[in-house]
Amino acid sequence: MEKTHIQSFDLVIIGAGPGGIAAAKAATLRGLRVGLINYGHLMGYGLEGAFKSKSLYEIARAHHAVHHRWSLAQGGYQIDFDAIYRANQEGAQGLRHVHRQQLIDMGVTLFEGFGTFVDPHTIAVMQHDQEIARLVAEHVIIATGTRPRLLPGLRPVPQKILTSDEIVDTSAPAASMLVLGAGVIGCEFASIFAALGTKVTLLDTRERIFSHDDEDISALLQHGLRETGVEIIPSIRCKQIFLEQEKVHTLLEDGRKIITETALLAIGRTPNIEGLNLDRIGVRTNAQGSILVSDIMQTNIPHIYAVGDLGLRDTEHDLSLVHVAEAEGRTAIQAICGEPQPLKLEYVPFLVFTLPMIAGAGLSELEARKKYGAIRIGKWSHTRNHRAHAMSSHRGFVKLIVGPEGDDRVLGVRGIGDGVDAVIGEVSVMIQYQLPYTCLLHTTQAHPSFSESLRGAADLIAGHAHPYQENEEYAREVFAAHLSSGAVL
Repeated sequence: MEKTHIQSFDLVIIGAGPGGIAAAKAATLRGLRVGLINYGHLMGYGLEGAFKSKSLYEIARAHHAVHHRWSLAQGGYQIDFDAIYRANQEGAQGLRHVHRQQLIDMGVTLFEGFGTFVDPHTIAVMQHDQEIARLVAEHVIIATGTRPRLLPGLRPVPQKILTSDEIVDTSAPAASMLVLGAGVIGCEFASIFAALGTKVTLLDTRERIFSHDDEDISALLQHGLRETGVEIIPSIRCKQIFLEQEKVHTLLEDGRKIITETALLAIGRTPNIEGLNLDRIGVRTNAQGSILVSDIMQTNIPHIYAVGDLGLRDTEHDLSLVHVAEAEGRTAIQAICGEPQPLKLEYVPFLVFTLPMIAGAGLSELEARKKYGAIRIGKWSHTRNHRAHAMSSHRGFVKLIVGPEGDDRVLGVRGIGDGVDAVIGEVSVMIQYQLPYTCLLHTTQAHPSFSESLRGAADLIAGHAHPYQENEEYAREVFAAHLSSGAVL
């Protein structure tokens, strides 16, 4: 067999998802010769998952808004799932083309195949078990991402038993769906498909859904999901899922059986490390297969870095998000170029595309109380926001989390309801630069906007606003009065 030609690079990146591509672009801008190995779709889950699911969400959100103000709509319409599928495919393909052309124009050398370590500085590129290239690199970044975790012995079945990888390519509506797992992914897809008319049953082993965040957030999310028609079954374990006569049968540990047209497994993700030969080169992983890295993305092998979902740092804020993976990619390049700047994620904003939407940055209220004790909270209800009233969206709030008396730093922010994504970036900057919440007291926010709720929350903490309307019981009373008045929802 002909000997494989060896090519040398300053940096080889294994994996062309958001983290790998961000690292490749940052490295070439600094003059490094970069080889990028891509296996599967360019941009990976960043397009195949995040982009497609958010496209679905925007359609579901618009449909949900019209449905709740149905008396204002003239005539009816049907959701064309096949058209949504085609639009998602075309959108993802267009964005992939843009990224590919950018990489080529910047001088990145692309290799289509699977990367595997021969030794700590040498990577073989494989296609169909054949070595097509051998790369030698001074530095290596591993960015192979994760895949959905499955139940033992269970595999995806097209249009029937799905993970988040397959459900975004749904081209036909399902009358009923079981969602196993009420974390971020499970709650997002439960929201989307319930809003589009599917009867959704949401199962979780914990007592409350979205249990990793504050109770007031999960309580309002639960109310919103149930209002959309989602049946929520908490504190239950799934014993078995199987396909019989074109129906999905889910057997629960208490003996109940749920029969649906489809099922979505949303029970976490698993690092893609198989075939990399990490044992051969001594890269350290944990029991779940995540690669252990420092706050500059460096593994225990000094010239090897790991970015994206498969890298794990010793921090409670190691979020699996596209913009975090991209930040990690840039951080790794800074370190490789001799300018290490540890990546701190305490301020990183996040969005959860549920109905109602959730947004946040920094510490949750629960985390802040554990760390700082007698913190201060300002919660401004949507019932007090003019923009929310204009949208007939009265259920929700923005919650500002500030240090104890004498410590005016903003520690975190949480929001739930329409428009909360508009306020998170501003607070994220305040957390990052340790600005006091009192800065908000002297701002002029646009009217009407959800940003005004930030100023309101700050006024509550400072004692400049009447606190009784902050009470959630009051918010429910206002909402009930709004309904009884015959106002349109």
